[in-house]
Amino acid sequence: MLSGADDISAQRKLRGQSISPMAAVGDYRIVREIGRGGMGVVYEAEQLSLGRKVALKVLPFAGALDHRQLKRFKSEAQAAAMLHHPNIVPVHGIGSDRGVHYYAMQLIEESTLADVIHDLRRLQRTDREPLAALQLTSDLTSGRHLDQRQPVNTVDPRNSNKKSSNSPSSSNQSAVVSPAVAETHRSALSTQNSHQSKSYVQSIAEIGIQIAEALDHAHDEGVFHRDIKLSNLILDDRCKPWITDFGLAIIEADVGLTMTGDLVATLRYMSPEQALAKRVVIDHRTDIYSLCASL
Repeated sequence: MLSGADDISAQRKLRGQSISPMAAVGDYRIVREIGRGGMGVVYEAEQLSLGRKVALKVLPFAGALDHRQLKRFKSEAQAAAMLHHPNIVPVHGIGSDRGVHYYAMQLIEESTLADVIHDLRRLQRTDREPLAALQLTSDLTSGRHLDQRQPVNTVDPRNSNKKSSNSPSSSNQSAVVSPAVAETHRSALSTQNSHQSKSYVQSIAEIGIQIAEALDHAHDEGVFHRDIKLSNLILDDRCKPWITDFGLAIIEADVGLTMTGDLVATLRYMSPEQALAKRVVIDHRTDIYSLCASL
């Protein structure tokens, strides 16, 4: 049990702009900060009771004082927790500790699609980049991961029921990609036009299919993401895509957050209806537009 002075000190520590490594937040011990945005800061953390790594999203203390921001943070956790799909980052739990609101997700330790595009541009400019950070991009462009994965099991929507995207046949679990030697990476990325290769196009099509099926599942559950973009689409070390960051998501049944009238999300990926920022209902079609813009 903390004393009064210790409790005040701990609250100040947790309520700052960042939480120090080794600090405890509920059942979680902070390891390091891995990202931040308008809706909170994301940390790598250890769940003490289960001894596992998680991604812990924390709402800054100033956000907790704003009723609307706190409501949206809780809505984000609720929306993500409603969804059970192999291409959507799952939520493990939600809570608060000494005024600090948080929720825990599975930790995906790899790159966003925005990172991959950045790597591709760097590789076009120079052949001296460190290859360790570019292995995922190499696997993607060369199609090396495709040989070790089960084929994508697409379903004709005209012959499927609404829940087909959550069936075991569409999980597309993949094997771990074997590390390649540096010469193989260099050959795959610098001696051919990877952007126009058949393997690269096939890889992007496969990613698009999996994300589309995950969004279809979310829409079936009445959840609209509203912020699909390259930085919210993660590739793990097997080139499997994951949708993350439901900070702007709305739940169809929640009328109060559906009719917002606010200009939210990233303009480059917004549908025209969403960019109007008028008090109109934004439905699943805005996610489809954003996915197409991302691809």
